[in-house]
Amino acid sequence: MKKIIPFHSFTILTPDGADEVLQRLKQCLLYQGSFSEESFQITRTFYRTALTQVQGRFEKQSHQTAVHIKITLHPMFMVMLGFLFVMWYGIAVPSAFESATYIYATRQKIPLSSLPADGNITATVIQSISESTDGTLPPHLAAMYLGGPIFVLIIFIISFWADAKRIRLELTQIIRGSSDM
Repeated sequence: MKKIIPFHSFTILTPDGADEVLQRLKQCLLYQGSFSEESFQITRTFYRTALTQVQGRFEKQSHQTAVHIKITLHPMFMVMLGFLFVMWYGIAVPSAFESATYIYATRQKIPLSSLPADGNITATVIQSISESTDGTLPPHLAAMYLGGPIFVLIIFIISFWADAKRIRLELTQIIRGSSDM
């Protein structure tokens, strides 16, 4: 994994002016967003619309226009993903590990003669639960609780890179005017 927050940047050179390139981007039905004379910020109109965001800026050179493009995860997607990870690892996983003691613990009768002399029953119960292996979360469930979101994150990162490759190809065709998209 190269980067924690994936982004991809590249430059497309075209002999056309920035106005022509901007007009082609505006007419393209695959992308929507905001456009100005110097830059643009677009997303796809369908198919993974919330996953990626494309930012670009135009640089006029002597006989060509350079379009500097940066593809990143959409900020709202990152906020949503961060919120879900905080909720999962902050609430769901600790609750699952804590409640596993109560779910899998077996009820045992404690004879009155084994109670501590000082009357601290709570400490005795907590100590017996913590020393017992019957009340722990099974390893396959622990792996699912801890590894599930990481697995989903890896899927999103792979999806981002596949989408970035596709967006690069489409934008190259649109900016150079080599295809009707």
